[in-house]
Amino acid sequence: MQPIRPMLLGLGLFTLGMIGMPSATPAALAQAESGQPSLVETSIEFSRRRGRGGEGTSRGEGSLEMPDGRNPSAYCILNPGRNDTLWHVNPLFLFQGTVAYMEVKKFQPLLLRGIEPPPPVIWSATPNAIGDDLIKAPLDGDPLEPGTRYEWLIYPTAASVQSVDQRTYRLTFQVMPNGPERDQITTDLEQLDADLVAQGADSATIAEAKATYFRDSNLLADALQILFSVDEADLTPNLSSLQATLIDTICSQDIR
Repeated sequence: MQPIRPMLLGLGLFTLGMIGMPSATPAALAQAESGQPSLVETSIEFSRRRGRGGEGTSRGEGSLEMPDGRNPSAYCILNPGRNDTLWHVNPLFLFQGTVAYMEVKKFQPLLLRGIEPPPPVIWSATPNAIGDDLIKAPLDGDPLEPGTRYEWLIYPTAASVQSVDQRTYRLTFQVMPNGPERDQITTDLEQLDADLVAQGADSATIAEAKATYFRDSNLLADALQILFSVDEADLTPNLSSLQATLIDTICSQDIR
């Protein structure tokens, strides 16, 4: 059995092991006081590493010249970030702004573009914002392939789908390959879920615990996916507040 270790989430402190209900302990509180980062603080650091908006130093790459004259700063890619690795094979795409169309393809290296046929569209969506211009688009088709790199393409207008020059972003990410790491995460999550369900934890508590697990595994994209996948009816005030804080943190930072 792995030793129990304290983990700090933006909503509070949890002690998570292979068994047991999340709970605050004096040892865990001491760990928090020693500088264990919160999920929000970790989001800032990951966002700095990945960047956001614009080509080269950003979370995405593409034109910042919006075809309808809109301010590109109103656009924010929340998840996944550029070059992220995901454990989930059906990602949840999170984007703040107005989007007409998005699609996912297998990644094609730049040197092969125009030489080989472009890869086919694996998944596409014409998502609607659910409030505050937040787009939540789950990949509801066939699961992506572990170990494969993909491109997430985002188009601001229907006309931009026909013009590569008007694409807002092209962003690459990879699904974690099959192997011991993926298997261990699967086992850990199944055990964590079973333990918490057996002890009567609600959906929000389970989501927070799993998000903390992913955060501590350096898989922030998976942590954010867990937190934003909770059904609206199961949201607690604390979890709703954390979601809003994460959106504001990631999208409001002047990240360079």
